[in-house]
Amino acid sequence: MYFIKSLIPFLLFLAPAFAFGQATYRFKLDLRDVKDDRLKVELITPTIKSENITYYLPKIVPGTYTVYDFGRFVRGFKAFDQAGNLLTSDKTGENGWKIKNASRLYRITYLVDDTWDSENDNFVFEPAGTNIEANKAFVLNNYGFFGYFNGMEDLAYELEIKKPVGFFGATSMDLKATNDSTDFFKMPNYHELADAPILYTIPDTAKLLIGGAEILISVYSPNKTVSSKFVAKNISELLEAQKSFLGGSFPIKKYAFLIYLTEGLEGSGYQGALEHSYSSLYFLPEMPDEEILLKELAQEIRDVAAHEFFHIITPLNIHSTEIHNFNFSNPKMSKHLWLYEGVVEYFSGLMQAQYGLISEEEYILVLQDKLKFADDYRQDISFTELSLKCLDKHIDEYGNVYEKGALIGLSLDLLLMDLTDGEYRLTDLLDDLAKKYGKNNPFKDNVLFGEIQEITGQKDIAEFLRKHVGGTKPLPLEKLFRVVGYNYSKEKKEKRITMGNVALGIDKGKKLVVRSIEGMNKFGKRLGYKVNDVILSIDKEEIDSMEKAISVLTNFQQTAKSGKKFRVRVLRKNKKGIPKEKVLKARLIAEEVPVLHVIEPIKKLNERQQKMKAIWLRK
Repeated sequence: MYFIKSLIPFLLFLAPAFAFGQATYRFKLDLRDVKDDRLKVELITPTIKSENITYYLPKIVPGTYTVYDFGRFVRGFKAFDQAGNLLTSDKTGENGWKIKNASRLYRITYLVDDTWDSENDNFVFEPAGTNIEANKAFVLNNYGFFGYFNGMEDLAYELEIKKPVGFFGATSMDLKATNDSTDFFKMPNYHELADAPILYTIPDTAKLLIGGAEILISVYSPNKTVSSKFVAKNISELLEAQKSFLGGSFPIKKYAFLIYLTEGLEGSGYQGALEHSYSSLYFLPEMPDEEILLKELAQEIRDVAAHEFFHIITPLNIHSTEIHNFNFSNPKMSKHLWLYEGVVEYFSGLMQAQYGLISEEEYILVLQDKLKFADDYRQDISFTELSLKCLDKHIDEYGNVYEKGALIGLSLDLLLMDLTDGEYRLTDLLDDLAKKYGKNNPFKDNVLFGEIQEITGQKDIAEFLRKHVGGTKPLPLEKLFRVVGYNYSKEKKEKRITMGNVALGIDKGKKLVVRSIEGMNKFGKRLGYKVNDVILSIDKEEIDSMEKAISVLTNFQQTAKSGKKFRVRVLRKNKKGIPKEKVLKARLIAEEVPVLHVIEPIKKLNERQQKMKAIWLRK
């Protein structure tokens, strides 16, 4: 952040705002004036030469891959000439307002609703939306407040944001001027403005200098149980590892982690983050000040941050024309979500394993989970088709970019290692792609596979990508895992101890309940579970919260032994519908069960496998 507090530049910045006949969007937003969770937006427009023009808010923004129609949240749109006369404007579609006599247009005003409090069916995932909490916190995803005229997205933008006393606007944007009540920003075009969210709160910030980049961390924790210092402590090691993973430095000079912690998970019901070129915005649950829960939150932040931060490589420096010239009103998707999201997800786990942030065993479990979750998605559509149609036809398949997408990254990495005897890896490929293209030089979607073959010099790579990414042929994981010393089985039978193999869930009262006994095994039948049993305690450990349930279930997995006495106290309704407590008891037994996607280390590695494993995991 750069602050300019001297009077002269402050006046120089303000002076042009009163000139007419200009080529800049000049917006005003007053965070002190909140009414019904709405904020008023005022725009002094750039000069319009046509008689009719349409003002838009985005239909979709990069990184979301979901149609949100931000125009839905605008109320009371009005257009005026310089004398204050009202011009005719008509709503067109969800996101546009057509203005007549536009050559006279001088000013536009409208109100913006808080998306987090929206009751619309198409709820906006919180990190992609807007939050308006008077005198508490404001999440400004700029595309939710500020729009553009069609064909004029490349003009400059200036923002004047008035803020409550003591508030700080954390963002990756540079401040052009500031004082105690007002911040002023300037961005070269709409694409860069939309790419730089702001979190306004009473400041709780920390700064790190790593890999040649200044890292800002801003945290809003409503009960102040989590601080920016806590977050900085838990991601500094991660960022150091990412720096080493990327060759010792970052290809950026600044970055902002904007972290909003919530007391509950209402709204979308999800948690996570949204990436931007120089920042990422997080929506995560605030944990009580208890060591075990804060430890879980710290790891969650590390996992999410590891993924989001790697977007500084792709798509920031490697992307197609569809991403580079993103059409906010009529978007066209790229074929290559495997590159933008899948490879980033693969790197986020691999890097943690390589630099000791998680163990080798923990990382293998991560990969096994991805294989299992990928089974939940369709296998009969190619990944390129999924990418192209993720906004409509294949919207329900999008989540697979984090599962199969990561497995594509894994497979390509191991294949490159195998073909080059470990001399060339996926990181080398991305480095070469970034050198050839870079932030301002996009590639063409249809030629990427051929480009990768040309860059790597490996004649089999393009065909591999056409079959397994552009086609539906399963990834050759059995062969590729053996390269680095592992056996992979799609299905295998093993003896395991379970709590009965029943499906558990959380009811409206946040109680742990038995949802289904369809897959219940012999041990579950001995205990005698029934659907809708409310689990009150497990081995005398009371289950009085979701956090306690997670803790107890985790402990069971780690300590369960065959022959050990096991008891579950449940609340069950009798025939009259009256809830009564019942204790279920049995001795734990190991039963043979089919286990999907098993990855096991080969006991005796040959010399090449030892070498390849050492390269892959830096052992």
